[in-house]
Amino acid sequence: MSKRQLQPCGTHAAYVRHKYRGEPIDDACEAAHRAYCAAWARKARDRYPTATCTACERERLILRYGWCQSCVSRWQQAGRPDTGPPPLRRMTSTRAVELREDFTWLLETGESVEMAAERLGIAAGTARDWHQRWRKEAAA
Repeated sequence: MSKRQLQPCGTHAAYVRHKYRGEPIDDACEAAHRAYCAAWARKARDRYPTATCTACERERLILRYGWCQSCVSRWQQAGRPDTGPPPLRRMTSTRAVELREDFTWLLETGESVEMAAERLGIAAGTARDWHQRWRKEAAA
């Protein structure tokens, strides 16, 4: 049995090999990986039709059940209910302003960013973004 030849650097196979072995990835392999991913994405766009998602009514690539990827993900995370994906969490601008005001007040009273996010029911990443903006505004 003959051993397979290793693909040279600058190919997607070499990129995968570097990742698998924990080796540093050179620029040529990184470029080859980006090109591979771009080609895969083009093929995916050609394979799946673009249409209006029946769940969120946005023009997207349709994967299954007439839904886009984000709706399929929400449906899976919700435990695949028979009713379909849960609705999008769209926040009105007035609600966002109210939440930011409450968030600012909680921070001023000594609450941690994580606890303020939990109390307000917002994502921790959103709270961190708001905290950074709050600190910049306070410094200005």
